[in-house]
Amino acid sequence: MSIAVCRATIHTVRKPTRSHCRVGSIFKKRRIALHYTLTDAARIVGISGEQLRKFEVGENRIDFVRAVKLARAFDIEIEDLAKAVLENG
Repeated sequence: MSIAVCRATIHTVRKPTRSHCRVGSIFKKRRIALHYTLTDAARIVGISGEQLRKFEVGENRIDFVRAVKLARAFDIEIEDLAKAVLENG
């Protein structure tokens, strides 16, 4: 009888960068312009309002897939997000 060994992947915790803050700011400004509440906007992309708030203020990092979903829901061009990431300072 063989026993399978589970090898869990170790993930390092990385803090959000200034780029994450800039992208979050784009989402927040657009959400407000569209008159969406945090809860309504979060529901559109399947996350909690608290998670969206953390993305918007740069408290948490946002993964690419979720960023694309938010961009699509908020009618934001992916190129605008890329510019925000590439900005210096």
